[in-house]
Amino acid sequence: LREQVVVEDAASARHHAAMLTHHVFESRRLGNRRSLWHLPLGEAAADARPLVVFLDAEYYLDRMQALELLSASHAEGRLPACDDVFLSHLDAVTRWQDYMCSALFAESVARELPRFLRSDLGIADEALKIIGGLSLSGLAAAHASWSAPDVYSRAFAQSGSFWWSDEFLTDQIAGSPRPTVQFSLTCGLDETEAPVDHGSGLIQRVSQIDASRRFRDTLERTGHTVRYTEHPGGHTIEAWRHQLIPTLKPL
Repeated sequence: LREQVVVEDAASARHHAAMLTHHVFESRRLGNRRSLWHLPLGEAAADARPLVVFLDAEYYLDRMQALELLSASHAEGRLPACDDVFLSHLDAVTRWQDYMCSALFAESVARELPRFLRSDLGIADEALKIIGGLSLSGLAAAHASWSAPDVYSRAFAQSGSFWWSDEFLTDQIAGSPRPTVQFSLTCGLDETEAPVDHGSGLIQRVSQIDASRRFRDTLERTGHTVRYTEHPGGHTIEAWRHQLIPTLKPL
């Protein structure tokens, strides 16, 4: 029986890998073009399928094997039918520019990306929209949803870099009430290091876990819904992979 399950799981993974399609998203706001991958899971009607936008596609697809995880979880009934979209970060320089609470990037994913997904992939405007990421892209996802809660009413961040710029986003949320968003946040219990020199003048003055806790507290004080989990491990691909499905399920 176990061999049969393994064979069926492998066949399911191959089937969903074949369903992954590549597209090119052009942003006039950002002045660039980048790869985007679409994975449709399930047979629900277009307007009933949530859209999940994963920033840092290269991490989720290439290093975390998210395709395998998501396909298996859907087949097991742990996740509903949905449209998973993985958006490239292009390169290291662009990743930093976009993911450090860039207003232009937030506008692009909130205004330009849904139009592209509707016209090119047939994803309905009415679809529930979720955006998420890890580390810096977790920060960017939280910023994008807070900036455009009318578009992304739910967001997730795995080890989000809420320490950035002396906890800029936390202060922004505390000082500027917005329509509420539902957040799913995780952080590793070993993410306690500070200060950290990330190079190019980027200094992390507080630990990932302390900044995450303050971000959670601020969200709760300002009326947002938060599911926050501290898990064994650190700022690693292995920890993020293990926590991916538990992070998504509350949303």
